[in-house]
Amino acid sequence: MGLRLLLTGVSFAKRMNAMKLLSLPDICPIHDGGGIEAPASSLMIFSFCILPTGNLVAGGFLFERLLGRSYLGGVLIIVAIVLTYTLAGGMFSDAYSGRTGAVRGCRRAGGATCHRGRSELTARRSL
Repeated sequence: MGLRLLLTGVSFAKRMNAMKLLSLPDICPIHDGGGIEAPASSLMIFSFCILPTGNLVAGGFLFERLLGRSYLGGVLIIVAIVLTYTLAGGMFSDAYSGRTGAVRGCRRAGGATCHRGRSELTARRSL
C-alpha cells in the first residue's frame, strides 16, 4: 500500500500542484504552523502501515475460525490473493469502476431525496 501511495504521488504530484489542490500535510502548516507538518506526515504513514496489517490479522483469524485453516496459512492465502489481484491490474479496474459507481450512487441518492420530498409533499396535501 505504501508503494502504491508513493507511485501515485510521483505520477500525480505535478498535476495536483498545477490545480493547486491541497492534501492534509499541505493544510497542516497553514492551519497549525510549520512544525506540525513532519509529525502529521509521520502519523499518516504509520496509520497506512497499520491498515493492511489489521486486514491481514482479521483475514487470518477468519480463515482460522471459519474454515479451520491455520492462522498463518490464512494470512499467506490472503497475501497471495491480494498480490495476484494487484498484479493483474485489479487496482486500476477498481479505480475506474469506482468512478462509475460513485456517479451512480450520487444519482440514486439525489433521486431518493427528490422522491422522498415528493412523497412528503403529497402526504401533506392529503392532510
